[in-house]
Amino acid sequence: MQIKEYFTIQFKKPVLGDDEKTREEKKKTLNEKLEKAYSRLESIEILNSNSKTDDMFILTTHLIQDLYNLSAEYYGLELVNTASGLKDKIDNLPDDGLRNLYKDQERLITVSSIEKPTEEEAEVLEEQASKLLLGLEKFFKKTKKTELHTTMDDFKKRLAVQGTILISILTLSIGSVIYNKVKYPIFEDDQAQIYFMTPEFPNPTDANSVKQPVLASQKGEWLDYRFPIPADNSELIGIRIDPVNQRKVRFGLQYVQYLDVNGKVIFERDFKLTENLIPSNVDQIGIMNDLKAGVAKPGGFAEMESVGSDPFFYLNLPKTKNVAFVQLRMRFLEGYKKFKD
Repeated sequence: MQIKEYFTIQFKKPVLGDDEKTREEKKKTLNEKLEKAYSRLESIEILNSNSKTDDMFILTTHLIQDLYNLSAEYYGLELVNTASGLKDKIDNLPDDGLRNLYKDQERLITVSSIEKPTEEEAEVLEEQASKLLLGLEKFFKKTKKTELHTTMDDFKKRLAVQGTILISILTLSIGSVIYNKVKYPIFEDDQAQIYFMTPEFPNPTDANSVKQPVLASQKGEWLDYRFPIPADNSELIGIRIDPVNQRKVRFGLQYVQYLDVNGKVIFERDFKLTENLIPSNVDQIGIMNDLKAGVAKPGGFAEMESVGSDPFFYLNLPKTKNVAFVQLRMRFLEGYKKFKD
């Protein structure tokens, strides 16, 4: 489009012909398949980071089938239901760049020849799957702009440009104060909460939870937060930790301790990061919500950032009796800042 066309006010969608409708349907199919592939790749990364090599290998086999079928369906070639023989089938793809994209991931496209992958092979497969998926996304993004281009793309692009200009004007009008408050929120006084699970009550409930204040005046400092456990619930099988109730808060966890009535440690696990940048006994860490990984370095401690207002995670710890207190060593800071050490 010419520059002046971006400023043409037109809200009525263009009428597409049959050929353009087909191209729009192809773009929709590509987007859906790429989205599913990224979801499967994310599962592979999680399994691999938890040393679930066999499960990771099964998902990887299905992923390479999906990634080949993505291109095969686009070019009207026969789809596959097995990863065997993919190397030969890739030669049938009509685009040289696309063929090379697959062939560059040699170990991945010959995954069917692996009987039982080692941890090193699993890392290679994950890396090659990530490279291939990213390459396919770029390849088909270019295709959408050329072979699959329609007048609907021009319409959407024009609206996007006009919307961007309007939003920019509104943002400048509102002012930088509100913008900074949204983008860089200040950490405020809050409460940390733990839910304790017992054989009788294996799921979190408000009745089986304890809160402790988290003060903004102490942000950045390692502090011990001690949560008393009622005597009739002193046998624990796990806990859920809700560190804060704010978004964009950086949160560090050094250790979890179970203490008896005299304050003696009867169970402890730390969150020191290994050379692989994950805590030991990572299988004890369960479901996470509204949290993403923070800065990680070997020998440091686990760090996360809240991405929503309800961050929490589960710890599936060994059954322990006579627990009078749960003690967490934690520290907090605004998400856009970094801890000093």
